[in-house]
Amino acid sequence: MRHKLTDRFIQTVKPPTTGRLVVADTEVTGLSLRVTPNGVRSFLIRYRPRRQPQKSWTVPGTYPEVTLATARQKAREIVAAAKGGVDLVAERGRLEAERLKAAASARTIRELAAEYIERHCKPHQRRWRKVELCIHSHVLPVLGDRAASDVRRADIVELLDDLQHKKGLRQQVNRVRSALASMFRYAIEREYVPENPLIGTRSRKLEVERQRILSNQEIRAIWLALDELPDPGRSFVKVLFLTAARRDEARNLEWAEIALEDDLWVLPAARNKANRDFEIPLSRQMTALLTRLPRLGAFVFTVSGAKPWATPGPFKRALDAKSGITGWVFHDIRRTVRSKLAELSVPYEIAERVLNHAMTKLERVYNRHSYRQEKAQALQRWADHLMGLVYADSKVVPVRPA
Repeated sequence: MRHKLTDRFIQTVKPPTTGRLVVADTEVTGLSLRVTPNGVRSFLIRYRPRRQPQKSWTVPGTYPEVTLATARQKAREIVAAAKGGVDLVAERGRLEAERLKAAASARTIRELAAEYIERHCKPHQRRWRKVELCIHSHVLPVLGDRAASDVRRADIVELLDDLQHKKGLRQQVNRVRSALASMFRYAIEREYVPENPLIGTRSRKLEVERQRILSNQEIRAIWLALDELPDPGRSFVKVLFLTAARRDEARNLEWAEIALEDDLWVLPAARNKANRDFEIPLSRQMTALLTRLPRLGAFVFTVSGAKPWATPGPFKRALDAKSGITGWVFHDIRRTVRSKLAELSVPYEIAERVLNHAMTKLERVYNRHSYRQEKAQALQRWADHLMGLVYADSKVVPVRPA
């Protein structure tokens, strides 16, 4: 269909019931109006570069945001250039691509890191804050203002060497390398950089798997020292012993997760490494401990009531000094409890579920049993054993109901 395009015609032309209505303008060669069944109006430009087949290009935007006058001007320019052998649409596309590529190449590591964390880490990683802290602490101070496309393998190796030998970091060095490798893979996919400078670098053989477990004497010394230290640190560490929970799972514990009437702590998926809701049955000792704690706010372990307790480091140093036991970390409690469960003849599959360790995919799919009762029995057996270790020489056994 051909018709002289006017604003009145464009506004009043009836949309088709199906397909698209295309009306060629009789005023300007190559320009057409395109109308969809839902009434959307846009412009199409057809042109034929010399010795090439006919091409078409849809003007970005819709009418009336794109005016008829604008569409006609673009059509005149494109058709005239095509007659002279120039594909103006392709040329503009090429120039825009080069501009974007140049802009991408000019991205600094700081800008790349900000985009990577915002667009990739936050949507896809539950622990994105650790990646952000790693990059901000160790990468940006050294490479932050460098163009991402200019960073070479030698720069990465020098950074890792400095972290290892000058700053004395160990496990963190490989975490920096891992974060950078992922960030540059993100940049490669988007053509921000020509190559990944992490290719050819190797992980540092630094990370030594911890094997520390606390002896009976050390457990007793630590627990008795806790009785002489203040809350919330005192009860926090006791909870680690009684539940084998991970440090931050316990530190961020909320009262809403505790059902004292059911003797149960339900750790939500968003707060645990396994990324699934996890039930932790409460032993009598654990229930008694929680019952005695004041409720200052949403969090169980808190000073202000508004946010979780945030100073386990200073408390740990005070605990070491009071107990005389050093060279251990909070996660060693978890390893100690797992070893004690084995010592108490708790079956392997029960002990692993107490610690919320991942099962095989086949096990997860076909075994839907909750193991709540079995876990409750195992944790109660351990709590009773723990009280026996701590108060073996005492006639009074605190937090151990008859």
